[in-house]
Amino acid sequence: MIWRNDDGTVTEWIGQPDGTFGANSNVMTQVPTDWHIVGTGDFNGDGRVDVLWRSDSGVVTDWLANSDGTFSGNMNLSVQVPADWHVVGTGDFNGDGRIDVLWRNDSGTVTDWIANADGTFSGNSNLMTQVSSDWHVVGTGDFNGDGHTDVLWQNNDGLVTEWLATADGNFTGNASVLTQVPNSWHVIGTGDFNGDGIDDILWRNDQGTVTDWIGNGDGTFTGNANLMTQVPGDWHVVATGDFNADGRVDLLWQNGTGLVTEWFAQSDGTFVGNANLSTQVPTSWHVQDPFS
Repeated sequence: MIWRNDDGTVTEWIGQPDGTFGANSNVMTQVPTDWHIVGTGDFNGDGRVDVLWRSDSGVVTDWLANSDGTFSGNMNLSVQVPADWHVVGTGDFNGDGRIDVLWRNDSGTVTDWIANADGTFSGNSNLMTQVSSDWHVVGTGDFNGDGHTDVLWQNNDGLVTEWLATADGNFTGNASVLTQVPNSWHVIGTGDFNGDGIDDILWRNDQGTVTDWIGNGDGTFTGNANLMTQVPGDWHVVATGDFNADGRVDLLWQNGTGLVTEWFAQSDGTFVGNANLSTQVPTSWHVQDPFS
């Protein structure tokens, strides 16, 4: 995972088989603080996770990952994007093995960039859709297990629905998902928590209770009665990922003092704490996971 200090310094932790992490001494780079990480993903399809950057002036570029965990700037990508456009998600929307970028305008217009093999992107003329401003993208994931990344939406009134991705990078609404959720509950992550090949949704309410919805093959979800856990309010999920390489997506937690730990996902969609990871990190360092 990528960490960034308040002074702009970027470094990373490399995952170990037991779910712990080792600092990568090859990555300790100063980046001007007017540049921000707005997404991560395998943008060029080489099996390594790259980093998407945007400056306060609107310039977008990416770093392509190398096999030692370092990165190389992509000289092929330097694109000016107007300030009223924002990255709201990433995922393989067209199923070609590369991670694409979902954009939304302040006016509500949604479109995406389709990733190319050199880590650049092409605008998708198939997708230019107006969505009313009371709807917000709250997560992405392959919710029906078809190899395409879908989009989860929630309305200001709590109503939840989703778009299922199609092979051209477009989306179709899933009429089977239209569920009212109290506004005290918030999506805090997505991922395949039970290892069945379909992404699930992690929820937390204002009182700190954590649960998840398990994804079904038709893009719908089933509440997980096995998980209803209270977590103190000073702990926050700061990243998700398969940290122990068992095919299930785990959770990285950090509390207000900087203490970091993690939960390992189980086959029933629950989690167990990793006793091997309890690390104090100065509060000036922050995990760079834009959608957690």
